[in-house]
Amino acid sequence: HLIWNETGLLGETSMYYTGSVVLNRMASSIYPNTLEGVIYQKGQYAIVPNGMINRECPERAYEIAEDLLLNGSVLPSGVLFQAQFTQGDYVYAKIGNTYYCGKY
Repeated sequence: HLIWNETGLLGETSMYYTGSVVLNRMASSIYPNTLEGVIYQKGQYAIVPNGMINRECPERAYEIAEDLLLNGSVLPSGVLFQAQFTQGDYVYAKIGNTYYCGKY
């Protein structure tokens, strides 16, 4: 639900990148180490407090999530940020109005 409702309208690459940011955060020492902990960490994803995370999503979003869970992140491990503004030390990619940024 996160990858679809957060950036799904930007396409499959964006869904892979958003899911990868979650996995990278789980592996990082500065974020919670569980999927639930990362997704529901206060102040991280606007779709959580406003309830949009519960909206329906297409089957393809589930397939991408499963692929990521089975095969790991498609992004370098330092890419920890995904937002409509830049942050961290560098911009890895920009898709639509969403930046995927990293920390050295």
